[in-house]
Formats: sequence, C-alpha cells, structure tokens
Amino acid sequence: TFGTEQTQQNAATQTNLVNENLVWESQTQLDFGFDATAFNNRLSFSADYFISKTEDVLTAMPILLTTGNGAGNPVVNAASLENKGFEFAVGWREEIKDFSYYVNMNLSTVKNKVTDLGYGRVDIISGQGRTAVGRPIGEFYLLKTDGLFQNDAEIQAHKNSQGVVIQPDAKPGDVKYIDFNDDGKITDADRQVLGSPHSKFQAGINFGAAWKNFDFKMNWFMDIGSDVFNATKQYMVG
Repeated sequence: TFGTEQTQQNAATQTNLVNENLVWESQTQLDFGFDATAFNNRLSFSADYFISKTEDVLTAMPILLTTGNGAGNPVVNAASLENKGFEFAVGWREEIKDFSYYVNMNLSTVKNKVTDLGYGRVDIISGQGRTAVGRPIGEFYLLKTDGLFQNDAEIQAHKNSQGVVIQPDAKPGDVKYIDFNDDGKITDADRQVLGSPHSKFQAGINFGAAWKNFDFKMNWFMDIGSDVFNATKQYMVG
C-alpha cells in the first residue's frame, strides 16, 4: 500500500528462474555380446560388454541469491557421463514329467565416470557428496576421523608436520580429525573422498520349481562394494 490513503497497488516479484532452452538428454551405447545354448536349450549363457555415453545431462548452476531466485538454482544441459561394464548370465532349465525347475544366475559390474560438468567446472560439492570430472557421481566427501581423544596428552600430541596442535580446544572424548592439508587446523579444506555409493559388483540368483499345480520361486540379490553413509547417525550425534 502507498500514500496517505494507503492505496493498494498490484506488484510482482521473481522467485524462481526458469531455463527455457532445455533439451532431452541424449545417450549412445555400444554393446559387444555373446549368447549360447547347449543340451537342447537346457543350458544358456550370455556375456556383454557395454560402453554408454550420456550427453546434455541436467545439472544445477550456482548463481547469486541477489538474482531473486529463492526456489533453487536453475538447471542446464551441461554435464556428460560415461558408464562401462560387464554383464554375465547363466541358466539351467529342465523338465522331468510333472516336475520342472530352473536356476538363473547373473553378475554385473559398472564403472561410472563424469566426463564433463560444463562451463569449466571441475567439481560440484553438495552436502556430504562430491561429483568431480573423471570420478564417479556423488562420492562421499567427508572429514576423516581417527577415533576419540582419550586424554589431554593425546590432544597435545595431535600436531601437523610443523608442530602446531591441530585441535587445541578439544576435550577428552571429542572426535579426532585428520588434518588432510596439513595446515594445523580442521576446516572444509580437509575433506576428502572416503567412499562411493556405487557397488563394485551386483549379482542375482533366481530359482523356481513346479510339480503339477504347485510351484515355488526364490529371488536373491547381492550388492558388493558399495559404501553407505549413515546420515541419521550424523544428525543424532550433532
């Protein structure tokens, strides 16, 4: 409202920036495969090696808050990814009169790599994760710990290469952090890649059997080598 009579006036403000030039992501994939069957199709086997490349991946661009954008950074088609991996599968199927059964096993591995983030960026740090060119998406980017201080002597002995006490205000029972850049203090500059949410291998086993009108099935899945970040514990401890 304005003036002595407090006259209401219509107005507008910008709260969200929108990119009107978005396009679909594009993907190309090259596969090399081998398939075989034996023993009257009772035994089956397949193996594949693939290289997948994705371009124009959406990624948020950091901008100043003074632009009036309060609903999140606008996204652009800037990043590109590459995935390489193997897939193996073997199965056995057989029927004996009224009884039949099958067993299928598979194993896969994928190596993920960011090939470009656009606009000269080398990494994106968000929360506890870091995505960097030449590395997998969303690696855990954290301060590395080395147990708890047991007494004042351990606090005073925790020094960098120049003899500076790294955590002079710590108390017995506090977490001991690694001074990764050796500057004598603990800051965000000491964060380092400590794990990846991507598994090294994934495997599965499917089993099924049937006799007349009865059947039984089991599906097993296995994930090997992926790291898990306990965000709930971090929140509760903090």
